[in-house]
Amino acid sequence: MFQNSVSFAEKDFIIKGIESNIRLDGRSQLDYRPLYIETSNLPNAHGSSRVRQQDGTDLIVGIKAETSNVDLNSPSPNKGKLICSIECAPNSNLQFRGRTQEEINTELTQLFQKMLDYPGCGVDLESLLVIENQTCWHLYIDVLVLGWSGSLVDCISVGIRAALANTKLPKVIVHPPVEGVTEFEIIDDNELTNSLKGWEDIPLIVSLNKIGEKYVVDATLVEEGCAQGKVMVGVNKSGRVALVQKVGRGAIDLGMVSEMVETGKKLALVNLGKMDERLASEKAETEALRKKGNQVSPLGFLAH
Repeated sequence: MFQNSVSFAEKDFIIKGIESNIRLDGRSQLDYRPLYIETSNLPNAHGSSRVRQQDGTDLIVGIKAETSNVDLNSPSPNKGKLICSIECAPNSNLQFRGRTQEEINTELTQLFQKMLDYPGCGVDLESLLVIENQTCWHLYIDVLVLGWSGSLVDCISVGIRAALANTKLPKVIVHPPVEGVTEFEIIDDNELTNSLKGWEDIPLIVSLNKIGEKYVVDATLVEEGCAQGKVMVGVNKSGRVALVQKVGRGAIDLGMVSEMVETGKKLALVNLGKMDERLASEKAETEALRKKGNQVSPLGFLAH
């Protein structure tokens, strides 16, 4: 997806190390770097998160909910929508090499929109209906990439899932119809909000980079520059695969692709379990600390 230059000598050294299961930072092939997540960090958003890797990747996700008219021409008009937009800041260290920033933003946006639209792997869109055949919620998911040190797609998936888990929709009071017109009222009260239904089914993505005759997860910037190809696997909590996509010019043997998909699926399920455990813990800690007026610390997970 992204390209960066690595010298021949450096690439040879990295490949030989990975084939011996020794990476430059001391990790083995399937080890992750520490990843930290904060939620509720954008006060004017309905949901938000910030994801930071130990040594570089940094992104913010904001969720904005707006009411909209249903599309009566749609096959399923009485459903809300998730609308994704991803933008990389000019100083985010992305190396485009002949591709414009707009092309990268579009590619990332399309990837995540495709995954979020996959049946059974996302928010319960029917629960976003306000008035049948009239009004529904549209959730705008905006991602801003501030910095990048590899494994960007994986981090974005964590940020989106955390922000949707954190999203609270205002209470809506629907008034009885008058002369065929139904009106509603949005209650602006933080104590009268509803969590999203189905956020647990949002997938996480695991990217596996083929380097030499092996593959690694959570590749660094330099490791991604050595990769012949990458397989991205999106999996939800029930084990449903919502995304399998191969990127890169290098060929990957079909047998290895199958192995990479299975490995990605297993790792995604482990990461989902850790993430949900930490989000539940953070929620309890946040509620306790806010009552005391204390600052909430960022939460770490995916650390081995």
